[in-house]
Order: sequence, then structure tokens, then C-alpha cells
Amino acid sequence: QEDIRQWKKHVNAYKRINRILDSGRYRNVMDMNAGLGSFAAALESPKLWVMNVMPTIAEKDTLGVIYERGLIGIYHDWCEA
Repeated sequence: QEDIRQWKKHVNAYKRINRILDSGRYRNVMDMNAGLGSFAAALESPKLWVMNVMPTIAEKDTLGVIYERGLIGIYHDWCEA
């Protein structure tokens, strides 16, 4: 719960700085170190979607948690791309 509260605070700050964030201009956002997927959950916008990327070298594998939250995600090794 603390994680989602923190991300909601960050997202609100982003929306104040970039007012077109929720306008539909941006449709695809990539969270390249997704953690629990809280950034995507905090956006709560039907106008865009977030691809949650779980680095293969992450200390904790939380992609299952991201899927359980109804979000989308993928593993990726940035060094091998």
C-alpha cells in the first residue's frame, strides 16, 4: 500500500508538470524497472497503457505480482538486446 501511495504522489506531480500526460497524446509508456507495477497502477488512465519491464538481473522477480494486479509485463535483459 505504501508503494502505491508513493507512486500516486509521483504521478500527480508528473501530471502537474506535463499536463498532456493524461490527454491521450501519449498512448504507450514503458516502465523499464517495474518493481511491483505501481507506476502503471497509479496512472489509472484508459487513454494509455504501461508496459512493465522486469530486468532479468533484478534481485526480486515480481513479474508474477504485476500479472496478479491485471497489468502487462515482460522480462528483458538490456545488455543482450
